[in-house]
Amino acid sequence: MDCNLDIEVCSDWILSDRKKQAWEILSTTHYAPNVFLTVNWLKLWWKVFSKNNDELHIIYIWKNNEIIAIVPIYLQGGSLVKFIGTGEAEADEVCSEYLDVLINNEDRHLICSSIVKCFKQLLDKGFSFELDNVLADSHLLNIIQLPDFNAVSIIKQIGSRYFIPLPASYQEYENSCSKSFMSQARRKMRKFKKLNGEIIQVNTQNDLNFLFNELAELHNTCWIDKGYKGVFSSEKFMMFHFEFASTLLEQGNLSMKALKLNGHIIGVIYNFVFCGEKTFYQMGIDNGITQNISIGTLLHLLEIESSINNKERIYDFMKGDEKNSYKSAYTNHKIAMYSIRLDKKSLSAYLVKYVIKTKKMIGNIKKLHSYADSSGFNVGRTLARHFDGINADIQGK
Repeated sequence: MDCNLDIEVCSDWILSDRKKQAWEILSTTHYAPNVFLTVNWLKLWWKVFSKNNDELHIIYIWKNNEIIAIVPIYLQGGSLVKFIGTGEAEADEVCSEYLDVLINNEDRHLICSSIVKCFKQLLDKGFSFELDNVLADSHLLNIIQLPDFNAVSIIKQIGSRYFIPLPASYQEYENSCSKSFMSQARRKMRKFKKLNGEIIQVNTQNDLNFLFNELAELHNTCWIDKGYKGVFSSEKFMMFHFEFASTLLEQGNLSMKALKLNGHIIGVIYNFVFCGEKTFYQMGIDNGITQNISIGTLLHLLEIESSINNKERIYDFMKGDEKNSYKSAYTNHKIAMYSIRLDKKSLSAYLVKYVIKTKKMIGNIKKLHSYADSSGFNVGRTLARHFDGINADIQGK
């Protein structure tokens, strides 16, 4: 079926002109284009965070001397297959999201068959896959659910992507939010202006040098006050983001704003712009100010307004909790995000899946009992279905 396709596996970042062009085309034409799939983000991540026992395993799929698909993965420590951009230490975590395979949709069927073949080869060699931060409508999820992809899969929802499809005017956006939320936001902005507050925008490298450090200090202070370390306390995290933000600034794709009050920076927001979408990445807020002006809300709304004025299509909040996220005040648009575990079919793999399913069941059992009487919910029947499903898995049905 895939006789017209050539598969190349690369263990280095040596990029020919064709490969550079392919990364650019396939990352910008992806159904959900984002910086986390670009060669700039992934190559820099590898430079900063990869370990000595990690091995690049980038899969390029060629057709008639043209790259029609890229699978950006690596082998972590000789046992796991992960997306490039994930797997760094928790203290350094940069949160690469919406990771996926890059595909030319015209050859989708042939490409998917080839990727299945590549994945099966890795599974047969004893590798497990841990693929994080995958969207519900990703190419990857479609691939691993193909009938000929014969593996044990554990798919777990880890949150949701919150995003705003931007309207033609900011007034339309305001009308889409709750009246009380927007009324309070307008009142806070009036108060900020009455206090002679200033809005600062990063336009030059000197601006970035200053505000990046302010962002780091504000963010770290906020988390230290809560008893935790902020991510900006990580030297690797700082190194990665300062270099990446500088690249974005040079390309015209950085959006960083700050609020200044009484001569002091009280809040900084750090956003990416890519393919008509603005992605909220990080924020630092001075929680010590006495004026109640909702710094975070003001920064988000300023960025949303500027996105609409710039004719951008999406304002993206990235991942948030499925049920209890402040991001739901800004939008009711969200899509599930998952982590995926893939293993070759074996008794041990099914036992792992069994343990995970059982833990989830036990975690929910109190909730089942709490409303069983009032709703007529049959807990026993639900448990029986759960164990029937596990038994079917083990038997390979």
